[in-house]
Amino acid sequence: MLYLQTNIFSKKDGYFKMNTTGSYRIAKVYLDKHFLSFTYQELRNLAYIMYMIQNQMTFYIAAMTDVIAYIDTAHDSVTFVDPPSTANKSINYYQLFEEIKSVLTVKIILFMYVCVYFF
Repeated sequence: MLYLQTNIFSKKDGYFKMNTTGSYRIAKVYLDKHFLSFTYQELRNLAYIMYMIQNQMTFYIAAMTDVIAYIDTAHDSVTFVDPPSTANKSINYYQLFEEIKSVLTVKIILFMYVCVYFF
């Protein structure tokens, strides 16, 4: 865990760099020439929630193959398709199905508009 104090801290690793200032209690996080400024309290809050973000990313990575397989089976259907029994339980498949239908509907409408307009 990163404990920030009022003294100056500087760390550089390739394009990533972080500097802190003691007088203003601000940390600047650089990536190449771009930077974000954080107060020490904001960095503490980010450090506290980092494990939750890491767990969420682990769930997303584990469910990625199931989501791709579900999209392949559900994109042709008009009604909800039940996921296989072995599918990841962390995914809300009802919401995923609605997202698939809304994206495909927009693409179909755009395709029809282009066909009518150009042909």
